[in-house]
Amino acid sequence: MKKVLFSIIAGLATCTFFACSNGDYNANPTSNANGSINPMNVLDSAGFNWSGTDAISANIDGNFFNVDSTKTSFTLTSTGTNIITGYISPGRGFRFELNEVYGNNIYPLGLNNYYRSMSYSDSVGGSPITYYSYFGNVGQVQILRNDPQRIIGKFHFQALNMINGSVINVSNGWFNIGKP
Repeated sequence: MKKVLFSIIAGLATCTFFACSNGDYNANPTSNANGSINPMNVLDSAGFNWSGTDAISANIDGNFFNVDSTKTSFTLTSTGTNIITGYISPGRGFRFELNEVYGNNIYPLGLNNYYRSMSYSDSVGGSPITYYSYFGNVGQVQILRNDPQRIIGKFHFQALNMINGSVINVSNGWFNIGKP
């Protein structure tokens, strides 16, 4: 009976080892997955050391995404919220809602932060899937300039889709939007 029990334990241990050691997933919180910023690291001004292209650009899970200025819009609401949108096609792009943000400041994004939030939508199979920063764990936006002519900033965040539970990492984000 002991031999059967030990055989079962050895078999389970072997299966566990091979199931967890396939190299597809790295749970190390200090790793740099997808070449993106580790979302657990809070950045200071020196940490935002990238620039961008066109009106909106970012890396989404390591893949470059870019929106030119002809496909962006800016609105300032009566409550002081800067709304920036940029879509390269219907259902594929960014929406930023940044309430009371001023130049030369860094603001947190992340879990339950509806006051300042960012979202990314991607059309998969014809229907958009949207990922929200306020469901994700962490993120930040650095506002470089916010005056009557332009709003310029850098961002990174982790976002979650509540329908299917998928998570994305958005890094090296940049926006440079003219105001009407």
